[in-house]
Amino acid sequence: MNAQTFPKRRALWLIGLVALALALPTAAQDGTPSLTPTASRTPTVVTVTNTPTPEPTAPIAAPPETSERENQNRAVITLAVTQTPTTPPIPILPLESGTIDGSITESSPRARYSFTGRRDEGITITMETTSGNLDPVLSLIGPDGRQIATNDDRAVGDRNAQITLSLPTNGLYVIEAARFNQGETLSSGTFQLTLTRSTAPPPGTPNDPQQPPDFGVPVETLAYGAV
Repeated sequence: MNAQTFPKRRALWLIGLVALALALPTAAQDGTPSLTPTASRTPTVVTVTNTPTPEPTAPIAAPPETSERENQNRAVITLAVTQTPTTPPIPILPLESGTIDGSITESSPRARYSFTGRRDEGITITMETTSGNLDPVLSLIGPDGRQIATNDDRAVGDRNAQITLSLPTNGLYVIEAARFNQGETLSSGTFQLTLTRSTAPPPGTPNDPQQPPDFGVPVETLAYGAV
């Protein structure tokens, strides 16, 4: 070893010792070692977000494709529902006998009245106009719902209506008061309806043999053998 090599090695040792001294912790005055931080560190904050995982949805199936021929052969059915307005029923007023007033208008073109009749009972129904241009029409409906009689003019030149007859059976009868319809000309007005009932037997029925005929003068009945 020559004289020049020794100083170089010595210098290297000194450098190593200095480096070692810097790396080792330095002792504090109370004898506890202390570490000298070489650099300040900033703490790192980690944020954890709990995001719910969406549930898987079933895929929507696409409608099956149809060919052009199938579309042409496919029938389209359209249902049309039409509501027909219903006519409210005509009220029926009871009329066993006597006179009642009524009216025929555009909103009420008919009026009905009922009575209970007996077979062979004679009745007369009269409908007379009291105001307006009403042209009366009378109808009588039997217990079976069928029309028995009808009348428009009771005489030539008299537009009032009248029905006179003997009832064919027992039951509930309905009188319908209406107006005569002639094209677009519709009459209206008020009327007076009269029902007259008679218990006398209708024409053609034999009289009671115990009752004397009506001679138009007072008569006295004598018992057999009294003379």
